[in-house]
Amino acid sequence: KKFDIVVSQPSHPWTAGASHLYTREFMSTVRDHLNQDGVFLQWINWRYVDKALLRSLAATLQDAFTNVRLYQHSPAVLHFVASDAPLDIESALSSKNSVFNRYANHFAELGALAPEDVAYALLLDESGVRSFARGAPITTDNFNRLAMGARLVHEDSAEEKLLADLQEHLAYLQPASEIRALVGNGIEWARLIERMLNTGLQAYAELIVPTIEDPVQRLVAEALIHRHRGESEKMQTALWQAIELDPQSQDARFLLIRSRLGSLTRGEGSSRLRALANTATGIESAIIDGWRFGGLNDFASMSRLDTVLATATPDELWYATASQLRAQWRTRVSAPRLAERASREAVELIDRALAIKFSYELMLIRLAATAKNNDEHGMVESANLIAQRIEEKVVRAQRGEYRFDELAFATTMNQLNSIIEFLSQQSFSAGQKQAAARVVSELDAQLRMLNKMYRVSSRR
Repeated sequence: KKFDIVVSQPSHPWTAGASHLYTREFMSTVRDHLNQDGVFLQWINWRYVDKALLRSLAATLQDAFTNVRLYQHSPAVLHFVASDAPLDIESALSSKNSVFNRYANHFAELGALAPEDVAYALLLDESGVRSFARGAPITTDNFNRLAMGARLVHEDSAEEKLLADLQEHLAYLQPASEIRALVGNGIEWARLIERMLNTGLQAYAELIVPTIEDPVQRLVAEALIHRHRGESEKMQTALWQAIELDPQSQDARFLLIRSRLGSLTRGEGSSRLRALANTATGIESAIIDGWRFGGLNDFASMSRLDTVLATATPDELWYATASQLRAQWRTRVSAPRLAERASREAVELIDRALAIKFSYELMLIRLAATAKNNDEHGMVESANLIAQRIEEKVVRAQRGEYRFDELAFATTMNQLNSIIEFLSQQSFSAGQKQAAARVVSELDAQLRMLNKMYRVSSRR
């Protein structure tokens, strides 16, 4: 029997029943059962293999298939994609008739709304895999290198270790690579770097940014990294430098306006920023107006901006903010006949935006929307995700990878207090009561930790 796709996601290479799913014999069998343009996907947790074992796995795949690529969609997991047919994945997704346009809802459920949502994960293209695997021994049933060596390795080191092993072969660092040629022709640097940062691939993003040739795009990418680290002043500096080079840079303009939306809508902020905001048109202007209407609780006026806000596309940095405003007014619909539908639409809008960029503001609106629909599971799920992300940010701060300034401390602690109070006031059913209590306990623990960090920071 022949297949279009075969996916191998077994257990770790040293386990019985899984060890032979990493060998040349198995991969040759897979190839024999693929259609002419069929694709094989091989999973591996890179923290259980060292460079030599990873090279052996790459060489084994290379021995069985004509074309092999390597992707990393999350910090611990790698996916080899192999086929005897050309693997023109990113170029196909970037075309006007791409599957994103034809099957948008399907891919949205998978967290992929634009070509960058796939392209960000590319580590090695075909050329990179060949050079990385060159000279490496092949893993076979008779000499199963992964089965004998993988368990002994168990790498717990940082992302930098993997990238150091791959660096000279990384696709985005090769000036003549196919993926670099697609940037500006269907793939945008800012959206790509933002997706990397939001998926935990900060080290990879930091390697790429200095190689961006266009100075404006490079400064915008640097600003995104500064924002990810909580370095607000450095972010502002990089964005203003980008504006000086190109006053019409949409990404730089949006990031500057977005970072100070609250101040702008209150008539505050620097005169320079207010002057920039006064030149806003189209969706920029709609986002500023929408934020102001939100501050005034004028959700009827916010709803009238929906047509303009809906023009934001997933490959644009302001997509998440536009979706946030579109969802926010829907959670305030009070007419009984319309409220349930509006709340469901709000959750759909938020979930699409979250696939691109996590934010506490998006999650708070999701929490409100699920509450309005009496969706207890959705409420607990939303609050739990917030607790997890705050914990991650606290851990990054303790490692020196993120900086809480006074505003960030105040905002985060206020959000935590609001969520704890909100959940404590809900009457959960027996099935969700224990889960909700656990989430409240976790949120309370994060609040205590933030208070402790704030006191230490204030004494410095």
